[in-house]
Amino acid sequence: MTKKEFRQFAIKKRNSLSSEERISFSNQILQHLINSEIYQDSKKIFMYLSFQSEVDTFQLLSRALQDNKEVYAPITLPDEKKLLCGRVEDPDRDLEKDFYGILSPILQDNNIASPTDIDFVIVPGAAFDIHGYRMGYGGGYYDCFLPTLSKNAKIVALAFEEQIYPDIPKENHDIKMQYIVTEKRFLIL
Repeated sequence: MTKKEFRQFAIKKRNSLSSEERISFSNQILQHLINSEIYQDSKKIFMYLSFQSEVDTFQLLSRALQDNKEVYAPITLPDEKKLLCGRVEDPDRDLEKDFYGILSPILQDNNIASPTDIDFVIVPGAAFDIHGYRMGYGGGYYDCFLPTLSKNAKIVALAFEEQIYPDIPKENHDIKMQYIVTEKRFLIL
């Protein structure tokens, strides 16, 4: 199976979860994450804003703001294949749909952080393996973004158990996740 075919297979499998399962599993994943020391010790969190059948991150966004964390989300620059860290202080005021139809912080001069300032990163993906490798959606945004982080940043993937495979197609530039949190387990890699 090619990487593209595997990605399509994995997304189709994730899409087959019912909305009730996605909500329940997302809540369990959130509980595992917020109870972790790495979340509790974090100060500046960069997180994807969930789209379609991904693990829901909007409750996490609210919780992180309640916990007085600085929260950042991706601002996508499609022409440059680049992600910026856009601050989210009030989701009702600070977000709009981007080029891909995904909610994203509104780009302003005073709401961008350097990736080196982020200490906790939550990464999306189509599939992950038990070794920590991630298969994204094919855009290459996170492949370019992750190397710009501080060496001390914690890199965490949120995934449904359905998204975890023994092995996935990978390339030399792929960066391993340090942690994968599912509804059933908290993998330290």
